[in-house]
Amino acid sequence: MSSILVGNIMSKDVISSNPETPIAEVVNLMRQRNYSCLVITEQGRPLGIITERDILKLANLLLSGADAASLKAGAIMTQPIISIRNSATLTEAMAICKHKKIRHLPVINANGNLMGILTQSDLITGFLQTIEQQSIDTVTEQALHTNDDIGDGIPDVDLDDVERDLKNIFEAMHTSKNPKGADRLQSRFI
Repeated sequence: MSSILVGNIMSKDVISSNPETPIAEVVNLMRQRNYSCLVITEQGRPLGIITERDILKLANLLLSGADAASLKAGAIMTQPIISIRNSATLTEAMAICKHKKIRHLPVINANGNLMGILTQSDLITGFLQTIEQQSIDTVTEQALHTNDDIGDGIPDVDLDDVERDLKNIFEAMHTSKNPKGADRLQSRFI
């Protein structure tokens, strides 16, 4: 599993905004794009994240009498943000998500700039790719091992000799009492 890199499975289409964005705009953006999160950035670097859980915090603020028009993204974002480098492995990403109990993991490059986001769906896709590749590798290894076992003690066969012998057999059958049967057999083997 560790051979799959986060940069290869992350969602590159990530929406971001700055901390001063009105919360109504953030909610509309998430709703329009049908995204469960939005990364809050400053100069391309993630500062926080707004998820569906943070929208519940917003609801509590509004029920407590907060003015929706004055609320900004920075007021409800989760921070400090937990992120992962694009060069990290799927195994590392899964461990972080499990340990920190998070479902969205912003992906950054070596300079700390936002490159994408790793979601639960991305993790599952990566995990399934790993299982699929392991299955292919296992079947291939078993086939090679079986082929090696079969080859032990069996002399090498020259395919030219086999083809020549089959042609001789079919020629002999043509001169026998069943030339049509010989034609059918020959069409199947040569």
